[in-house]
Amino acid sequence: MRKERILSAFACAVLGVASAGIVGAPAATQPTTTSRAAAAPIVPNGSWTVYHRDNARTGFDPTQPTAGGATTGWVSPTLDGSVYASPLIHNGIVYTATLQGTVYALNQADGTMVWSTNVGVPRPVGSGQCGNVNPLGILSTPVIDTAANRIYVSEILNSDSRWHVFGIDLSTHSVVLDTTIPATIGSGFDWTIEQQRGALALGNGYVYVPFGGRAGDCGPYHGWVVGVPTSGSTSLAVYETPSLAEGI
Repeated sequence: MRKERILSAFACAVLGVASAGIVGAPAATQPTTTSRAAAAPIVPNGSWTVYHRDNARTGFDPTQPTAGGATTGWVSPTLDGSVYASPLIHNGIVYTATLQGTVYALNQADGTMVWSTNVGVPRPVGSGQCGNVNPLGILSTPVIDTAANRIYVSEILNSDSRWHVFGIDLSTHSVVLDTTIPATIGSGFDWTIEQQRGALALGNGYVYVPFGGRAGDCGPYHGWVVGVPTSGSTSLAVYETPSLAEGI
């Protein structure tokens, strides 16, 4: 199996490059954290806390000099699964997430791993189900809440076949929020046909989580936006498209 590793993460975040890592041992059933001493000093350099940098998705950082090209600055350690989500940057750390449900914090200076947290075993795609992603781990780009010092990710757990939104504290590296998206919202939320691919967004005290259908259209899906309160409340704000096959 080919072992690809994440490229110089600041360039990846700016250019929206995704890379893949080798799939390793199954993740733990409960959130787990691994920490390591940084090999090089952690020095803040730019900020990229949401997909394409801001909620307007401009993809432009006016604080950085004009780019004249790109070269590989470093290569990360091998990660435990494929990476579809764009990397994010905050306070000298590059954050990336895998389909095995692991969030990695990498030193922006040299790519060494500072810590990692696994939020739980993701749901595999069952026999006969459509889709082109397996397992259904952290697929979409997370979002960083700089005020609360958290990173939010979304994954469907194998233990209950439900989508969850997790908040990981960037100081303790522990999961401090775990909110389930129940199957009873709207007209009924069916995980076997819904896919969470769109990037997360943050605002008004909510993490906004978009959903659409899987590749191949597994059934009569709707588009959804689910607002998960950052306070830990389970009172979700839910929008469901009135028509079918309208992914968001």
